[in-house]
Amino acid sequence: MIVTIDNKDQYFTHLRSIPVAMIVADAQTGLILYANPKAEALWMRELDEFVGHPQTILHSDYWNEKGRETFSSDVAALKSGESVTHTRNAALRSDGKEIPVEITAIMVEIEGQAALVGTFISIEAREKAYIELHEKERELSTIFENSQVGIMYLKRGRYLYKANQRLADILGYDSPKEMEGISMEELHLSYERFVWFGKHHYNSLRDHESIHINYELRKKDGESVWISLSGKAVDTATPADLEKGVIWVVDDISDYKALEERLISQNTRLENLLENINGISWEFDLAADKFTYVSPNAKTILGYMREEWTNLESWKMMLHPDDREQTAQYCLQETQKNKDHLMEYRMIKKDGTVIWVLDIVSLGRDKNGKPISLYGFILDITQQKNNQLKIENDRQHLKATLRELEIKSALLDFQAHHDSLTGLPNRTLYHDRVEQAIQKAKRHEKRFVLLFIDLDHFKEVNDSLGHDIGDKILLEASKRLSGNIRAEDTLARLGGDEFTVLLEDIEKISDASHIAQKIIEAFRKPFTIESHTIYLSCSIGISIYPDDGVLSNDLLKFADNAMYKAKEEGRDNFQFYTKEMTELAFERVVLESNIRQALANDEFTLYYQPQYKGATQEIVGMEALIRWEHPTLGIIFPSKFIPLAEESSLIIDIDNWVMKTAMKQMNEWYMKGLKPGVMSLNLAIKQLESAHFLDTLQRTMEETSCKAQWLKLEVLERDIMKNPQDNIEKLNMLHTLGIQLALDDFGTGQSSLTYLKRFPLDELKIDQSFVRDIKVDEDDDAIILAIIALAKSLQLDIIAEGVETEEQLDFLLENECPNIQGYYFSRPINTVVMEKLLENKH
Repeated sequence: MIVTIDNKDQYFTHLRSIPVAMIVADAQTGLILYANPKAEALWMRELDEFVGHPQTILHSDYWNEKGRETFSSDVAALKSGESVTHTRNAALRSDGKEIPVEITAIMVEIEGQAALVGTFISIEAREKAYIELHEKERELSTIFENSQVGIMYLKRGRYLYKANQRLADILGYDSPKEMEGISMEELHLSYERFVWFGKHHYNSLRDHESIHINYELRKKDGESVWISLSGKAVDTATPADLEKGVIWVVDDISDYKALEERLISQNTRLENLLENINGISWEFDLAADKFTYVSPNAKTILGYMREEWTNLESWKMMLHPDDREQTAQYCLQETQKNKDHLMEYRMIKKDGTVIWVLDIVSLGRDKNGKPISLYGFILDITQQKNNQLKIENDRQHLKATLRELEIKSALLDFQAHHDSLTGLPNRTLYHDRVEQAIQKAKRHEKRFVLLFIDLDHFKEVNDSLGHDIGDKILLEASKRLSGNIRAEDTLARLGGDEFTVLLEDIEKISDASHIAQKIIEAFRKPFTIESHTIYLSCSIGISIYPDDGVLSNDLLKFADNAMYKAKEEGRDNFQFYTKEMTELAFERVVLESNIRQALANDEFTLYYQPQYKGATQEIVGMEALIRWEHPTLGIIFPSKFIPLAEESSLIIDIDNWVMKTAMKQMNEWYMKGLKPGVMSLNLAIKQLESAHFLDTLQRTMEETSCKAQWLKLEVLERDIMKNPQDNIEKLNMLHTLGIQLALDDFGTGQSSLTYLKRFPLDELKIDQSFVRDIKVDEDDDAIILAIIALAKSLQLDIIAEGVETEEQLDFLLENECPNIQGYYFSRPINTVVMEKLLENKH
């Protein structure tokens, strides 16, 4: 039956809201009368490029002799009221690209004129999917499980070997398993249709072609369903029987076919068609600020009469209160855009039910391009939104469950590896840390130390005051231990009152002695627990890897044995596993204590070794050298106590004492009219790196009235090269004050010439180890000459220390090293002798 249209303009207006490409052409001339916006988008052409032009929008094959015969046959069928469908036609876009389309055409009568109405659906994406599907056969299992279209795999072209859940849903089966083994004959509506299908399409499959058709199959319950079928042979190596089978992609097009049938059967107005579409078409006049059209099914979907939409305020009341302003604003913004847009919002049905809708909004313009209207197509997406919400809720619940499991797992792991009272690593974790330390030390050829700590008389305290007090003592003990070790060290509780400490990356074994002594001092302070004041001490045993052992159990056992030795020695002390190490450690502890006492009792004194201009024997300065006048041991030289002081902060206290004493003496000599020249002071690297060094230096200079030009600070080459960039900044600050800088023991370190140029130096000091072998070792002679040449090139003064013979002096003077220090001229002398020497030279 041919559809009759009374009002062409209104008909074309309704076609604008159809969400597929549609073209209307004169049935006699083939001239295009109208193309809706979706057609314009598909062909990338404006409406003017369609209307009034010959129908040249399809590939030329459509218009050859065979194509014309097909067209004539189609027209004859259309005149009888039937519809015609063609697939794999190519739409020619304005950019020359061919887009494969599926065409469905019907004939209508518009205001008495016969016209063809064509629906064009792009199958480009579908064909691309088919090709990709074939290229990714190895991913077929994943595609089967997740594809949104039905897929079936036929063995030998006719028996269903595998299907996915979507296909089972389309055909009404409970599961893909139920469909396995079904013959294609069972899925056809009749045997005749089965034979016809095979005759017309399986030859194409054998010829390596893919098949794309719309077809009717039988569901499990006997009902029919319209589907889109796309097939491809899996393997055509044996074309006689399609041995490997055929892959069919199946999509349910029942809704589309139902729409198509309604279009064909329509014999009134287009509204009757829209009545049955599960969506609401609407048109809004921007000038009049109101809806000019709403499809009749608005009442079915929302419960509101069409007339209620024409009032803008009534329409706003249909919107959810939270979405009203945003939705109205969004529609207004559409007037500035050229593309279709999607927006989601909530509407309230007349019965109060809230639904989510998807609105497909398009902009209408007049001939001058001015926006005049909005068109939309509303779909109910409440179910999809609810599904999304459920999925999100499930995801959040799963996430929370996984997080809870992670926390429980972490808690169980922590409990398995940590002490329940103190939270410290337990025996299990401690052994693991020691094993890791062994592997690391083995790779890097380093040492590490274990301390085994036991509280003295803890059992008596625990038994007399109770376990609650005992637990609090253990907690306080763990805090004191943590506060006296390094952040990178591992403290563990093995059980009871036994603790262990793993000290990695120990440069000197004396560092372990220092830490052990700090712990012992910390435990000598009383424990105040509730109303009790408790005095405890601790005994510490020390073992060393690899000196004492290379196995974790042995090292712990040896440290335990050493701890018992400490208890046998009267408790409140530490012992190494070997007697020799213990004696050495206690010797250092005693010496460090004596150094502190010497500073307090003013037991240090300064000696001065003059520095001469070798050619004239004129005193140009002196080096201040510290001596320890021990009350019982006599004079102790720096080599005995300075290395130990450098391992602790004592070197800073010693340096400050030397600076203050020497500066005060320099001022006295200058005030007496003597000429002591420049005083050289040795600057320890710890002092240089101290945050308060510059402030202390300037304050000392002010207190002693010592001028900057009277001072020269000597830094060791090996020290400043450990952190050259930071040291350059510090030395520049000193140089800015007017203090001279000398590089001591030059040649014994590993100075980079690049850095050497950047250090603000005034003098290089040749180390006595090179001077000692002048004329004995040719290599030392060459090194001295190279140092002198380097000093000249850098415009630095140079002095040699340790000069003891005339032969050494002559070599140095002959090779232009003018300044000399050493026993040849003078040993280090005390203040009184130095002052007499200055007076004689005056």
